[in-house]
Amino acid sequence: MDKEDTYVPIFFSALSAPALHTLSFESQWQTTWEGFVNALDVIGEKFEDLRYLQLTMSDAFEFDDEILVDHTLFGIFPNLQELAINAIEDAQVQYFLRSWILATHAEEPDGDESSDLAVAEIWPQLQLLTVRAPYDDGDDEDADEVPTVDDTLSYLGSLRLSINQPLEVWQESIFSHLHVDPLENV
Repeated sequence: MDKEDTYVPIFFSALSAPALHTLSFESQWQTTWEGFVNALDVIGEKFEDLRYLQLTMSDAFEFDDEILVDHTLFGIFPNLQELAINAIEDAQVQYFLRSWILATHAEEPDGDESSDLAVAEIWPQLQLLTVRAPYDDGDDEDADEVPTVDDTLSYLGSLRLSINQPLEVWQESIFSHLHVDPLENV
């Protein structure tokens, strides 16, 4: 995808593939990911029968901790069976996983629980979650304060079990510095 966030919604608006069951979205630019989030309404309408979604962040960038994925993502794709998140930084994976958890605990501005997105409505057909990440979080000095990807996945799995929607999680640790020049230290 191009580097412009406006390109993504335009691309998906123009794309016609009503029988699409697999969508793989990859970009190395943060602005393109912001465009993807902005295009969720269009994507959800066009590909409501999607069964497999793969999201790949192929370069090092961080999402703002204050900005979460639009909860729209968790209300679309009711037939989604497999989700794969591939990232070269743990924070990128957490951006999606923490947003998923927070979507199940959404609160109205007055503090009341929101009934807009019930836990059981988030991808009820989902059977497999694949996460490929460096799993570096445990190396930080203040690791006790920040939940690791493992912690978040464990909580998410417990949440799904509590509503009788078990989820198989497949994890793969990848090298966190994929773009290192092998001759750099020669």
